[in-house]
Amino acid sequence: MATPSMTFDEYVIAAGLVGRAELSYTGIAAAGFAYSGITTGPDEVVILQRSYSSSDSVLTVELFEATFTGGTDPRLLNRRLSLPAPTSATIKQGVTPDTLTTPITGATYRASTGTGQASVSIPGDDSRIYLKANTNYVVRYTNGGTNTATIANGFDFRKALKGNWDSLLVSA
Repeated sequence: MATPSMTFDEYVIAAGLVGRAELSYTGIAAAGFAYSGITTGPDEVVILQRSYSSSDSVLTVELFEATFTGGTDPRLLNRRLSLPAPTSATIKQGVTPDTLTTPITGATYRASTGTGQASVSIPGDDSRIYLKANTNYVVRYTNGGTNTATIANGFDFRKALKGNWDSLLVSA
């Protein structure tokens, strides 16, 4: 239930407008890749908080505007669990990308000790990613470690709102 003290993001979660995608890839060889695809519908989509992890020590994640084929449905849910997952984007894991050019954004994450698991959680407050309407995107996950890895990615998403609504707080 929405309350006057909620932030805007808390309000849209309570209203059932935020989805969560959970993707996982196993057996990714050293220097190997895994891919996911996102297709937006007639509205822009905003990616909120997200997390990445690799069972090896180095993981690079890059976002491309590119077409793709294939893939399977990942686990999708509504952050308000009593409602169905929002349909503001179609998300697939294990896709085959077409030509990838320069990434829109990307980062490399390393284990804090130089060995072990590379992982990061990025809050959505200051690092939202806005995806254009009616556009295909590919996320490339690169195992930069020396061992075969399991890679996981989870992120929250919702339809982007028009105007400057994303920066407003809900108030009484």
